[in-house]
Amino acid sequence: MTTDSPQIHDLKSSLSERRVTLSTESYTRDGREIMHAAGQGLIGLSGLVDWITRGLPAVVVVIGIASATLLARELDTRANQRAAAEFQLETERVTALLSLQADRLEQLLRGTAAFLATDSTVTAGAFHNYVDSLDLVERFPGVRALAFNRRMRPADETALRRQLVSDPTRAELSYPAFEVWPETEQKVRFPAILVEPQLGNSQVFGYDIWSDPDRRAAAWQALATGRLQATAPVVLSQDAGQSRVSQVLVMPVIRLASLAETGAASVPQFIGFITSGVSVDAMVSGAPAADLFRRTGLSVYDAGPLDVPEAQRPPAQPLALFDATAKAEGAPEHTSEITFAGRRWVLSFNGEEAFHTPVQEALTYGTFLGGSALSLLLALLIQRLTSERRRLRAQVAVRAAELRGVNAELRHRLEEMNAAIHAKSQFLASVSHELRTPLNAIIGFSEMLQSEVFGALGSAKNREYVDDIHAAGGRLLSQVNQLLDLSRIEAGGRELQDQPVDVAAALYRCRQLVTHMSHGAGPAAERAKVHVEVPPDKPMLRADADSIDQILLNLASNAVKFSPPGALVRLVADYDDDGGIRLRVIDQGPGIPADHQAKITEPFYQVADQHSRATEGSGLGLTIVDRLARAHGARLLTDSVLGQGTSISVHFPSDRTIRETRDTAHLATG
Repeated sequence: MTTDSPQIHDLKSSLSERRVTLSTESYTRDGREIMHAAGQGLIGLSGLVDWITRGLPAVVVVIGIASATLLARELDTRANQRAAAEFQLETERVTALLSLQADRLEQLLRGTAAFLATDSTVTAGAFHNYVDSLDLVERFPGVRALAFNRRMRPADETALRRQLVSDPTRAELSYPAFEVWPETEQKVRFPAILVEPQLGNSQVFGYDIWSDPDRRAAAWQALATGRLQATAPVVLSQDAGQSRVSQVLVMPVIRLASLAETGAASVPQFIGFITSGVSVDAMVSGAPAADLFRRTGLSVYDAGPLDVPEAQRPPAQPLALFDATAKAEGAPEHTSEITFAGRRWVLSFNGEEAFHTPVQEALTYGTFLGGSALSLLLALLIQRLTSERRRLRAQVAVRAAELRGVNAELRHRLEEMNAAIHAKSQFLASVSHELRTPLNAIIGFSEMLQSEVFGALGSAKNREYVDDIHAAGGRLLSQVNQLLDLSRIEAGGRELQDQPVDVAAALYRCRQLVTHMSHGAGPAAERAKVHVEVPPDKPMLRADADSIDQILLNLASNAVKFSPPGALVRLVADYDDDGGIRLRVIDQGPGIPADHQAKITEPFYQVADQHSRATEGSGLGLTIVDRLARAHGARLLTDSVLGQGTSISVHFPSDRTIRETRDTAHLATG
């Protein structure tokens, strides 16, 4: 809700009184003669006006609905573009996550193969402990089990059986009796002698992967390349009778035989395969980003091995490895491809619809319905006004001449107000240049003095003075800019530049500026003493550094200005109960009456007492502090007792405190 300024309110009151006077005077005349003259003057236009006004409501409805439709379509187009961009970004993220998961699975099997290669007689207990340490369920979702398929030639079967029987840990872990299945005519067999975890995987014990053509082909490929190889999509023996599709990962186990074993240098010795059945559905569903996979409508298809030429590659398998989309028809909205254990995976995404939020749809439909309804209401209003116009048309003609004078006066007053507003805008635009020019001269000449362009400065004290002139000029220039920014804050155009602010450094910087500013106030004994108090573990404050400096400088300047000679002004930083930082400026001045404390932040407001008149200022210092504090979400509080002094504090919220322990013992007090 907006309120009229005092000038606008006075203008409206004046015009209202004029209207009442003119209305009273008009009814004292011979109304019938005036009505007759007005009617004669307008009779030629009445037909045209009636025709236009009758069709105007329909025109408004058509234009309004058309505009609402165009706006709704534009909003819908932008929403679709945003959703498409977000969908594209998420599909790229899903592709990267699945590629990473495939790499982790290869690392898992490669590490297990290395573990088995260290000892040709790894016991069931050692294998159980190793797999248990991997935490397959949490770290590798979808991995059903890890199995060691030992190479077994007919001549090796008896020795292998003796080795397994001699392993006491197999009985301790309730391993079943070793039986190779299914029966085949293959001379070399690869039965599973170690399987972990056992729960739900008892069917795997003794299974010969060489008996299955798909597994045998993958094993040959893995042995030839030395890399992890996956089979075509299969149904595991554990999932017999179910529709779950998996892939079996195969990694060769190559052991370097020692000199003692071979009588020669170490040579690679192939001892079997490490295999693992992976349920892609479980791998994706159990991943940390499973919700993202479903949201993007991910479907995973096996598109065959990598070594097949592109022209000979079969189409993607119709049976998906994973399908999270509800769409049954239509082409995928996005596809990508990754490598999974020597095979091509095609990732299909059909979830863009999930990125269209109900709020966006409601906004689109609401814009159309709201615009159409507004057009209808406007048409009804026009119709009503038109009817009313017909009734008042004669009276309007009578009053037109009298109202012209009122309108002329109104235009004159409005032009004056617009001129005043324009003058204010021009002032704000030019004051920056007018104030910055002399300040830039001060800063420029002080820099030349620092550089000793005009000759040596002499003593260190002279250099200190020049440095102080340069620092004060720079600070004043910054505050001029901040004062201009204040107008932008009130207009909503000022943006804070949040950065870490060293509270202790800001307080000492303020003390230095205030101390130098007071050098001309009289003898040193009569100047106010400025004391800084900071906790030794003072944290940083996330805020606009220039605004913090201006807040402190305005408060400290007021405190020094209103303090008696030799009084103490304290600049204090401490914590609120909620962990927020509180900046306080405490003086020993005359104090502020209780009935004035609520008004001191109003622009140009000054407490009317003898001391304030003696040190009269602009009345904007606390106003600027209040506005800058509010811009940071901080509160400005005043605690004052007449004759004892005043404490003004700025309380920053805890979310602006940077929790960081720093060595500031040298800044504790001073």
